[in-house]
Amino acid sequence: MANGKQTHVVAVSLPKELFRDLEKLRTRLFRKRSEIVKEAVRQYVEQYRHAKNDAYWAAREAAIPYDDEPYTEKQKVAVRRAKARVRGGEFLTLDEFNRKVGYVARPGRPKRR
Repeated sequence: MANGKQTHVVAVSLPKELFRDLEKLRTRLFRKRSEIVKEAVRQYVEQYRHAKNDAYWAAREAAIPYDDEPYTEKQKVAVRRAKARVRGGEFLTLDEFNRKVGYVARPGRPKRR
């Protein structure tokens, strides 16, 4: 244990392309793989920590699984129900959703001429 801190080992499976990208980044930054992964997880957790309301959380929890992770039966039922609600006209446009969760887009950078 480094510096007397308690640590946990986490095994993660990555698609080949993502792993290759991680390796390229690691060699370019001269950093350990675990440092990069820790920083990525830290940023991801902070993003959730600062979420403003439940609508944001609900949308984030509805993430689509990776290609190598098939839907569970519970997820299949949820997708069927959601599709039926959309067919019935029960949905929000992206702009409506962004307003509901309080999302404000950052202004874009001006184009170079």
